[in-house]
Amino acid sequence: MSKIQFEDKIKIEFNSEREFLYSIVQSIPCTVILISREGTILMLNKGMFDLVGYSVNQILGQNIFNLIKIIKKESITEITNKFKNVLDTGKTCLMELEIIGINGDNEWVKVFASLMQLKQEKFILLFLETITEKKNIEIKLDKTLDDLRMTTDLLTHDMGNIFQNLYMSLYMSDLYHKDGKHSSSDNYNTKIQEISKIFNNQVDKGIRLISNMRNLRDIHNKMSLITIKEIRFEYLKESIDYIVKSVQNKKIQIPVIFIDKILYHLKVNTSKLLIDVFENILFNAVKHNSNNTVIIIIRFELIENNIIIEFQDNGVGISNEQKKELFKEHYKKYTDGKGMGIGLSVIKKIIESYGGLIDIKNNIKGDYTKGSNFIIILPESL
Repeated sequence: MSKIQFEDKIKIEFNSEREFLYSIVQSIPCTVILISREGTILMLNKGMFDLVGYSVNQILGQNIFNLIKIIKKESITEITNKFKNVLDTGKTCLMELEIIGINGDNEWVKVFASLMQLKQEKFILLFLETITEKKNIEIKLDKTLDDLRMTTDLLTHDMGNIFQNLYMSLYMSDLYHKDGKHSSSDNYNTKIQEISKIFNNQVDKGIRLISNMRNLRDIHNKMSLITIKEIRFEYLKESIDYIVKSVQNKKIQIPVIFIDKILYHLKVNTSKLLIDVFENILFNAVKHNSNNTVIIIIRFELIENNIIIEFQDNGVGISNEQKKELFKEHYKKYTDGKGMGIGLSVIKKIIESYGGLIDIKNNIKGDYTKGSNFIIILPESL
């Protein structure tokens, strides 16, 4: 047999094997892709169309590493390294990827990549299994567990502070009762009244904290969370009264400005949790303020069917570095780890559950030391 005859025989055998492989690939119910060692897509079945909506002809012959319309750019490096390892070691690899369908929807797939060799040529055979539903469940479960951990940390930390203050109040009260020389002093009644105020204030905080924990459960049930409410001054009054009552050592001024009277009766999708949002922002503005007189200006404005609520304070302000971290879970620098009922990360989740946004800017542009401006944007209900 001549060299030419031998080469022709090899080509015939190779093409025969490819035809046999093609028939097998087309008969497999899941998505199957055959690529060259350089990444060129040589063969695939109609499962790819079912998965992402692209036809075989739209994908065949393209390089898989350049398919950024389907494969997210940040995943290319991982795929390249995995496939190289398959070619070098012959070991099957497994990975999970988020891909993009023709309509822009994201799909999660589990990819099995194994080495295939025809004659002296190496190929990579890919099997793709959709796991979108499973992945969504995992993401929701992880989020629920994170929320549970955050809520547990919040509850244990804040309740610990409350119990410590209650203990100190009882301890001081006991000292005044046992010490005879204080019992007849002029300031005895005043001291007892001060201790009583502290005690009652801490009990009130504990009750509100438990109420907040119950309210937070509603974040996981949007239908029970969202009800049509009117944003009116009455919704702020309770929050303002509570803050003024809780802070005894500072003068507090909280004017409320409605840019347009129509804002008195505008409706948004909110619930009673919005009161907790207001109290949290007001509490921060008071706590992080070194002035004898705390000024918090609350402004309501309607812009393009969105209600803008601003809380402008004259406090110590928040640096740009802190602004980036402020709404992240477990961030303690701004709060000083002293507990705030519900944290700013939860506040953000509450606002987002209403379809809104929350942001923080400087009260005076370019100078964060002149106070902060918390901005809440809520869509008007139709």
